[in-house]
Amino acid sequence: MFLSAHFGEEGMGIYQLVSPVMALSYAFCISGFQTAISKYVAAKESNGQGAFSTYTLWIGLAFSLLFGIPFACLTYCHADFIAESVLSEIRTAPLIRIIALSIPLSCVHSCMNGYFLGRKKANISAATQLLEQIIRVLSVFLICHILISGGNTPPISVAAAGLLAGEGA
Repeated sequence: MFLSAHFGEEGMGIYQLVSPVMALSYAFCISGFQTAISKYVAAKESNGQGAFSTYTLWIGLAFSLLFGIPFACLTYCHADFIAESVLSEIRTAPLIRIIALSIPLSCVHSCMNGYFLGRKKANISAATQLLEQIIRVLSVFLICHILISGGNTPPISVAAAGLLAGEGA
């Protein structure tokens, strides 16, 4: 409600247009790594090989980032092409660039969640999810408040910046 009140229907529509790009990047770089890490860490923990569970995390991180960093770079560098040719809306280019920056952070976040879930420490995973959402909402709220108090209209890219801040947290 806060976003639609400040960015309007058109702004929210533009923001929603980048959802397929986000979903594709997550599917390509993140999907499955959390589950795989969780499964292998749980197996190592149950076999009394807890020391190897950290190794599983590092291998998962390496593979996830091996896909995530190049994908993020390609997405960032070709944001104008994606916005114009794929989404048919050039105003999504800044949002795509911001989302591209969040891809490697999402890789790390997903792998860490899988690690803690595999170690049966769901409270850590839940706490990080909660922290992420709080930071996301607060950062958007603060940036909007600062821009509005300065007499400026906040652009919709503020919402994508909130996503980046949440993943960074």
